[in-house]
Amino acid sequence: MNYSWFEKIRVNETGRFGLLLFSVGILLLYILPLNASNITLANTNNNSEIIEQFKRAIEIKPSADLYKGFGGFLNSIKKYDDAIAQIKKALEYNPDDTYAHFQYGFALSNLKRYEEAVEHYQVVVKINPSDDTAQNNLGSAFLGLKKYKKAITHYIKAIEINSNKAFYLSNLGNAYFACKRYNKAITFYKRAIKLSPKEAIYYNYLGTIFDKLRKYDKAIECYKKAIGIEPNANLYRSLGTSLINVKKYDEAIYNGRAFSDQ
Repeated sequence: MNYSWFEKIRVNETGRFGLLLFSVGILLLYILPLNASNITLANTNNNSEIIEQFKRAIEIKPSADLYKGFGGFLNSIKKYDDAIAQIKKALEYNPDDTYAHFQYGFALSNLKRYEEAVEHYQVVVKINPSDDTAQNNLGSAFLGLKKYKKAITHYIKAIEINSNKAFYLSNLGNAYFACKRYNKAITFYKRAIKLSPKEAIYYNYLGTIFDKLRKYDKAIECYKKAIGIEPNANLYRSLGTSLINVKKYDEAIYNGRAFSDQ
């Protein structure tokens, strides 16, 4: 399996754009009542400027919401250690704040500190068991720890709550793949494809399973579909290997040239 893609989908646990909107919304909420002359949102498309605005707002009137908003924004731009520092301060106001624990778990998962991430996501699902995103993320943290049965349990819970997110289905497929339950993995990859037929990564996963099962013609079909959506060197490499396995050497050479151009 293309493990760089595998890691990518597991950590894509919530919309970074959503984090950005929430965080800027918090900043606006606090700046307007402050009416401070040294705070402006004239350049909120600039990450450094937004960081400075948060710092100024916190300096004037610190609050749990500002710390959470700042932490969420830092998560959205992948500054995970800095995000953790802000979220810790938010939790000093309310140790049971589920949003803060969620953001803490999100940052820790991206830093591959999965055991700690599990602790924070468990707080969220204990207080709000119907939070499908937290259930999914908890499954991903367990997957990072290679605790596959627990990962499967929480992915299934996420899907039971919300079956319309393709990456939940794909993540469950990854967990079944990891514990070699290939037929189960195929089922959920196909469900993910049905929901999001233009996501190359799901075809890549499915092709990898068919390769594993030596169903090379099916693997070739999947890789070609993935390349048609989002061509990259890894897909061409996988396609070429499958073509060689069915002795289609000329086609493998052709795709090898395409691969070298990527």
